[in-house]
Amino acid sequence: MRYFFIYSGRFYLFIDTSMTDETTPISQNGKRNRQSFWDFVNSIEALWDEYFIQKAPFHIPAHIKEFLVKAAPYVVAIILLLTLPAILAVIGLWSMFSVINPYYWPLVVLSTAFAIAVFALEVIAIKPLSKREIRGWKYMFYAQILWFIAGVLGWWVLWAIIGWLIGFYVLFQLKSYYK
Repeated sequence: MRYFFIYSGRFYLFIDTSMTDETTPISQNGKRNRQSFWDFVNSIEALWDEYFIQKAPFHIPAHIKEFLVKAAPYVVAIILLLTLPAILAVIGLWSMFSVINPYYWPLVVLSTAFAIAVFALEVIAIKPLSKREIRGWKYMFYAQILWFIAGVLGWWVLWAIIGWLIGFYVLFQLKSYYK
């Protein structure tokens, strides 16, 4: 693997060029295979599985995990009901500020897109979570990744990292309860 380090303003980016070299599969129409993206997501999941479960300094007790798994669909539904008016209010406020200062407009569009995507993933996750299907856990995993990216893009880096640590720790601790 070859990595390149890019610095642009406040962003530091490491790019793995092994995904774009000649060994990456190319489909019939000449485009790169989308499977490499999902391989990347699966490798992140495996890495975090190692650190948040196997190498974690402490584990959530089993009776608390059981309670969290039983309560998860209800908690997600309640949070979604409480979040929807807040998302709509924030979109309205950001729209007002974007008219005053056009610098905010790209941030408004990105924040709105990520909020809608996270909201949709969490709505889709409720039914599989209640049935303890791994599919519901995966939807919550994808929503958490999007929420982290939204936090970093919105310049809430510290809160994104804290939310990432807590959210993914709890999420991976509960993973074994979903099949």
